[in-house]
Amino acid sequence: MFISDRSGNYEIFQMNVDGSNIIQVTNTDSPIINIDISPDGSRIAYTYAYAYPQGADLYIIDKDGSPDTIVQVTDNKAAAFDDSPTWSMDGEKIFFSSNRSGNSDLWMINADGSNPIQLTDDEYNDLFPDYWTQ
Repeated sequence: MFISDRSGNYEIFQMNVDGSNIIQVTNTDSPIINIDISPDGSRIAYTYAYAYPQGADLYIIDKDGSPDTIVQVTDNKAAAFDDSPTWSMDGEKIFFSSNRSGNSDLWMINADGSNPIQLTDDEYNDLFPDYWTQ
């Protein structure tokens, strides 16, 4: 999976490992700027920057790009920038950065969009989470 502007907008594409068979997965009106593949490889979490640079939300789509599989995970109404989705190992949660509390902090949310939890809360910009196990 990769992001490209080859269609005129930054969209998600997939291809074979040898670079052949490039297929466009998404077709949006605004740029997609970050993606993460679910641990089982079936879904893609992505940042849809519909009000770039002020507003962005997280979405999930099946890897085949079926529009009826799109799930909106966050809904800020352009009041915040949710970015850098990262799946938990079990595929149940998504970690991300957001400025919804002022500056950028790390958050966790269920993959269905329920139960957002702020993980950091300080004066520093906390960005680009990556899931790990202990």
